[in-house]
Amino acid sequence: MLKAPILDTLKIEELESLIGCLLSVGYDLERQCPEQLAILKDLIRDAFIEVQEPWARKMILLLMELGASGWKLPPEANEYYFQHTSS
Repeated sequence: MLKAPILDTLKIEELESLIGCLLSVGYDLERQCPEQLAILKDLIRDAFIEVQEPWARKMILLLMELGASGWKLPPEANEYYFQHTSS
């Protein structure tokens, strides 16, 4: 999912699903499968470099921050990623 050519046709729902899964099991993966999670984090980093769509870059950056912060976002990051704009 995080490599070309799939990365070129990535859908927002797919990234949302990945984020949801990692929010649910990321903490456990850190403890039970650290080597595999390290590989996934490398793929996430590489996807961030390769992806062109701004929305996808922001969501992949969110994945990177989640991994770096123990799968729980600090309040400032939560506000940045999930801010609601008023019209």
